[in-house]
Amino acid sequence: MVNLLTGMTDELAPWLASHRDVNALDITGVEPDGRVPLQRAAAETIKRVYLPAPGATWIAEPGMSRLKAFVETKTVWHPIGV
Repeated sequence: MVNLLTGMTDELAPWLASHRDVNALDITGVEPDGRVPLQRAAAETIKRVYLPAPGATWIAEPGMSRLKAFVETKTVWHPIGV
């Protein structure tokens, strides 16, 4: 499931980083000096944080790296009775 929230980054990001029901955080677009506090808050709730490459912006073509940072692939076997 993906939830998209709109609002001001400075207001939403600290709440999302420290909230226990949020499992991952993409901090692309956050100013470099604001990233460390978000990473620390996220570490307390053991969530994944995607840290963009230097100079990356949220409007740049992300490729697959941002998606792969959060997606888990699992193999589930369903045995059929013999």
